Amino acid sequence: MTGGTNLGPTETSAGLTWRAGTVERLNKHAEFGYVLEAATGRRYIFVFGFALKRAEGGRLRAGQAVRFQMAERGRVVSLRGVA
Repeated sequence: MTGGTNLGPTETSAGLTWRAGTVERLNKHAEFGYVLEAATGRRYIFVFGFALKRAEGGRLRAGQAVRFQMAERGRVVSLRGVA
């Protein structure tokens, strides 16, 4: 996998699904944010803690396109900005 940017909206890597979305809200100080899922255009995904800390070294911003992986119960385990 090359940075996650070549994956389609719902492709799979390491047993988890990569999804596309856009950062809608971001509070880096409180370590949480919301991503609007591209597939539905209406489902907001809550992102917090570890996944947000690891994401692009804190360079994420509102309006940025991202890829994310979700584990059980909708928990985001990986989040990457798309150039």
